[in-house]
Amino acid sequence: MTRTARRRATYSTINVLKLGSWPGTMGCGASTNASGEQPTPSVNNTPSGRDSEVHSSSQDKLLIKAEQLDKTPVIATVQLFEEKSNKLLKKQDDSTHHGKAVPKALSQPVNSGNSGLTVSATDERIGSLLDQRITRHWMSKIKSQGGKICAEYVWIGGTGSDLRSKGRTLVKKPKKPSDLPTWNYDGSSTGQAPGEDSEVYMVPRAIFRDPFRGGDNILVMTDTYKPPRLMPDGFVTPMVPLTTNTRAACAEIMEKFKDEEPWFGIEQEYTLLNSMTKWPLGWPRGGFPLGQGPYYCSAGAGVSIARDICEVHYRLCLYSGVNISGINGEVLPSQWEYQVGPCTGIDMGDHLWMSRYIMHRVGELYNVMITFDPKPIPGDWNGSGGHTNYSTKATRAPGGWDVIQEHCKKLEKRHAVHIAAYGEGNERRLTGKHETSGMNDFSWGVANRGCSIRVGRMVPIEKCGYYEDRRPASNLDPYVVCRLLVESTLSA
Repeated sequence: MTRTARRRATYSTINVLKLGSWPGTMGCGASTNASGEQPTPSVNNTPSGRDSEVHSSSQDKLLIKAEQLDKTPVIATVQLFEEKSNKLLKKQDDSTHHGKAVPKALSQPVNSGNSGLTVSATDERIGSLLDQRITRHWMSKIKSQGGKICAEYVWIGGTGSDLRSKGRTLVKKPKKPSDLPTWNYDGSSTGQAPGEDSEVYMVPRAIFRDPFRGGDNILVMTDTYKPPRLMPDGFVTPMVPLTTNTRAACAEIMEKFKDEEPWFGIEQEYTLLNSMTKWPLGWPRGGFPLGQGPYYCSAGAGVSIARDICEVHYRLCLYSGVNISGINGEVLPSQWEYQVGPCTGIDMGDHLWMSRYIMHRVGELYNVMITFDPKPIPGDWNGSGGHTNYSTKATRAPGGWDVIQEHCKKLEKRHAVHIAAYGEGNERRLTGKHETSGMNDFSWGVANRGCSIRVGRMVPIEKCGYYEDRRPASNLDPYVVCRLLVESTLSA
């Protein structure tokens, strides 16, 4: 065996981090310790006896003994083999490596292409196995689509909360949803149809710009139907909404009361999870961080966790046309919130569902799970809500304060109906603690976050405005919540 062959057999090549794809990398700046040094990433998840590869440029290669990979932290390994690696890399361009390329690459944040996102190594092992530089290369290199566009059809799946999508090519850009063709999918694979009669129709309802493909490409929010059927007498039955199609009933109510101009704004809270451990991102493995207090609307490493994900989602929603109106860090560490609205009528549901779809797609990029569970961590921790702000033409007009009080009386009478439809698992959240009301008791008050309905401090002063229903969970169906609010407050 030649010296080169023996050396290749003895050492395993690791491509050192440049784009944040080291195991444990997430899209946020790594925290530092008291001495200003970055924490050491771990490679304990590296399969023993196998080469471990972290995608980066071919220039930044470090040869490390394979048997050491499962035992030695990355930084320590780099230091241990720095002298040997420098000898092996001596033939490469010194101007590229600056003499100490590998430690520098590991110890400094790097910029991810043209995205402007700073990515650093952390001890959260969430790096993707895919090299996104390859994707970015081809997506940016080949810009022409031959005059055609891609339309990604999005629909709600069989659980009523899962989002599915598939793409198709169109020969021209549609101006409105009715310009788009009705499409179908295999409902037996989403829990929405039996295998022997599996076809489900998707009807386009709202169009958004596609922030992932760019250009003239679009995202299409659809709702779902059983297809029409030809009867023996030649009669063709109409399409029937699936049970998971809550949009159809909401659209009917919004059309009925459109003259009342119902406006909505929903505060969507969510929690980021390590996709491998299913534990909140940035939390100690198997443990808990410091108690709540320093995290809400915070800035700084250790308290503001994975801000990059929130910021990227914000930017992509703005690009797509989703009416996102703000973002902020929340009380639970690794919990965030964004707001969608104000939207009129049925648009509220379309925009919130599409914002969630974009959120999940952003999570894919970072290999981070997004959970809308209303109480992701039991115990003395805040849950996640979907607070829904609501007003009508009458509440916004002079004298609207009196109308709001009448609304609250009507909502109290239908409290049980609303609670039953305000999100699965909401009973774990509505405990009367952590800025929530009790599950079984209706209440309302001015500036009181412990009530079912909170009225803003300025409403009694200005005698008009809106109010906030704090009962919906973070996994609310906006079509259901908005429909119930209109039904309960505007029906005679």
